[in-house]
Amino acid sequence: MKTRSGDEIRSLYLTFPDADSALSIARKLVDERLIACVNKLPRAKSVYRWESEIVNQEEVVAFAKTVAEKVDAVVSRLEELHPYEVPCVVVLAVSGGTLPHLQWVRSQTRLSQLHLASLVPSQRARPHRLQR
Repeated sequence: MKTRSGDEIRSLYLTFPDADSALSIARKLVDERLIACVNKLPRAKSVYRWESEIVNQEEVVAFAKTVAEKVDAVVSRLEELHPYEVPCVVVLAVSGGTLPHLQWVRSQTRLSQLHLASLVPSQRARPHRLQR
């Protein structure tokens, strides 16, 4: 198996109140090419302090994959879309992985020419190049 440094790839650990909000937000972020994919786990039991009370709550955990240069945009978009007042977003560096998967993450977070053409000029961003 060929591997490569994944230093420009990031994984984001996220929590959501339910599967519907997790999948809805995931779909938007993938559609906007901010992330390559989301892996949603079914249920997690969270224990935390909120407003002086200890809370036991079921949540949905998700992991998203993106490139380092999109992390700030992903976090901003999550803050806009997320139902929590203080969303859990933890950015994790990826130290390596299979070359085809890392290339796929990079390719899925680039804007396609078709998508670029549909944007008004102020929305266009220069896509990054696939680095080898």
